[in-house]
Amino acid sequence: MSPKTEGTTCVSLHGHLFDTGLINKAFDLLEENHARFHLLHCEVHPNLRAKVDILKRLSIAYCMYTMQ
Repeated sequence: MSPKTEGTTCVSLHGHLFDTGLINKAFDLLEENHARFHLLHCEVHPNLRAKVDILKRLSIAYCMYTMQ
C-alpha cells in the first residue's frame, strides 16, 4: 500500500492546451486520483499560422488542486 499524499498546490500549464488535449489529460489525471481542483485562470489564444510571436499564441491555464 502506497503512502497517502495530502496537500494543496497550484500548477500552470502553457502551450497548445486544447489542440493537443493537454488540459483534458491533466484534469483526467486529477480526477483519477480523486483530487479536487479549481481552474483559477485561463487565457486561450488562437493557434494562428501567421508568423506571430509564439509566446503570444500559447494558451495559459492556472489550476489549484487538493489531495486529501
